[in-house]
Amino acid sequence: VWLEVQRRFRVPFIVFMDDVFICTESQEQAADIYAFLQNTLSFSYDLDLNTEKTQSGRFSDKAVEFCGWRFAGGYARISDAKITSFRERLTPEINRCRGIAPHAFFKRVNRKVDGFANYYKHGDVGKQFESLDGFVRQEVRRWLAAEGRGRSYSNSDLHTFGLHSFELAYRRLRERSPKDRAQLKQPTPDIDVQPADSRLQRQQLELTSVIDTKLTEMLSLQRQQVNLLKKIVEVEAY
Repeated sequence: VWLEVQRRFRVPFIVFMDDVFICTESQEQAADIYAFLQNTLSFSYDLDLNTEKTQSGRFSDKAVEFCGWRFAGGYARISDAKITSFRERLTPEINRCRGIAPHAFFKRVNRKVDGFANYYKHGDVGKQFESLDGFVRQEVRRWLAAEGRGRSYSNSDLHTFGLHSFELAYRRLRERSPKDRAQLKQPTPDIDVQPADSRLQRQQLELTSVIDTKLTEMLSLQRQQVNLLKKIVEVEAY
């Protein structure tokens, strides 16, 4: 399906599990791609698009969330839901560490910090990482106090103990030279499909392609008609 989207529309997109994020040049192109996917998934795989999760719009005036990211105004930041989830999961994890050795405690906390930081450090997340560092240090100081080890520890002290930092991961990435940074994987090049030897098979393939194109055009037209009817209703209501 996605190779066909790339071949037909020549647009960049990201697929993660059953979620897809597609960048188009216009609203009309977005409607065409939506119609194609709706048609292909329905007729070829007996699947339907989740209309409740489907969003469309321009980055300049509408935020879009995808896989824990919030894209808006040309920036990629962590979604509020993911930050809240991290905080809510870390506190119980720390509470379960009562009575363990400090080195084991810091190892557990660092595992949480590193996993979250390595996923999000490529975005515009400097301020968010700063806030998360403050939260983690607060929770670590609370654990140290509960273990009878005192609460008056500076950020430098916690770093000396081995506590990892979101900000440090973010800063280290940007201090690396561009050639050393991990490059995004380039889109898969077009794959040439060799024609079938049989004339009948070639004709069947051509006919299937024509039918598929016509169905996609019909669905696209239907979607445009629905949008037009919505605008007419809005004008009449006004």
